[in-house]
Amino acid sequence: MRVHLAIITASLSFLALPATAYAESRTKPADAAAAPVQLSEKAQHALEILREMHAPEASIAETERYAHQRGPLAMHARDSLEFGYGHNWDNDDSLSRREKHLILIAALIATERGHELEAHLKLALSNGVKVEDFEPMLALLTPFLGLPVASNAAGKMHCLMVSDAERPAWCPPATPPTAAESKN
Repeated sequence: MRVHLAIITASLSFLALPATAYAESRTKPADAAAAPVQLSEKAQHALEILREMHAPEASIAETERYAHQRGPLAMHARDSLEFGYGHNWDNDDSLSRREKHLILIAALIATERGHELEAHLKLALSNGVKVEDFEPMLALLTPFLGLPVASNAAGKMHCLMVSDAERPAWCPPATPPTAAESKN
């Protein structure tokens, strides 16, 4: 019984530490917490790179809006901009944008990042990658990653490439339904 009581007491005192830290952080002036975070030069450069890559303006605006805020999502948005695009994407000219897209797509396929894969497939197609480039990539990746992983990627690629008339039922709609359509 004493052991259980000691564990419970230790757990409660441990849980109290973050609450204390949280309470102290809440004593900051309200206007400082509400002030937008200024983006670094790298993050601003990353936004320019995304625009040059023909990323959807709505996505860029949403990322920029999050990056100016505070909190974990905002920090992730800034890190993605600064490190992912501001530093790594544009750090040298040894690889073309096309090659960088192919490498990134292969990595997203290997790590089964479906949502990111769809976004980067679209970006790749607007930056020099051709639909024909995906077939040899999948052929090379399949024995190393396995058929299910490669099949998922092939399905995502297929859904992006077919017209609405040819779209299989298992593909998401090419354009999201309007609010009125989604109610039906």
